[in-house]
Amino acid sequence: MPHPRLTFHGAARSVTGSRFRLETGHGDILIDCGLFQGSKPKKR
Repeated sequence: MPHPRLTFHGAARSVTGSRFRLETGHGDILIDCGLFQGSKPKKR
């Protein structure tokens, strides 16, 4: 069985960069650990 591989995929827009893909011989998992960073939404 090959070794597991962890790949960084970055983040999008106003979240901190935390998205990883873990690939194993049994399947893949996308791990999203980003935190929201930015201004608060305006109240209507």
